[in-house]
Amino acid sequence: MTPFLAGASRWLFMLHAVLGFTSVGAATHLATYSIGLWRGVEPWRWRTRLFGLLVPLIVLAQYSLGLLIYPAYRVTVRLAWLDKKAPLAAALFDVKEHAAALALPLLAGAALLARLPAAKSTRAVGAWLAIAGALLVWSVALLGLYVASYRPLGGIP
Repeated sequence: MTPFLAGASRWLFMLHAVLGFTSVGAATHLATYSIGLWRGVEPWRWRTRLFGLLVPLIVLAQYSLGLLIYPAYRVTVRLAWLDKKAPLAAALFDVKEHAAALALPLLAGAALLARLPAAKSTRAVGAWLAIAGALLVWSVALLGLYVASYRPLGGIP
């Protein structure tokens, strides 16, 4: 049985990767601007608000696309190859999934706090949420690259 969207898996995988790189950049910008705003750099308020709007949309799009291509990955890559020949990569993919699931609410919280006019203590919470979320997004991207270096979705069987 062919998994859902298996024919388009290579292109969807590449789009997922592009959204991943975009997520890394946007989350890093949100963290940087949130730290600046926490430290009192008021001209960065609009940048923090802008990335507070963009980050959840980008990360949610990447996460959703990952869920969409997961059935094809599970059948054609995970079960067929990684579990047998690269069990560490298969385990790290599970870590990647959990880190992505944790990054999403952290960045949504940071984005919400970035959009609100807030006291310095609230800005600190927003900055720490953005930092934690950005670190998780970086981890997810690096783990994704590591796993894909073994066997990408849509690769040669």
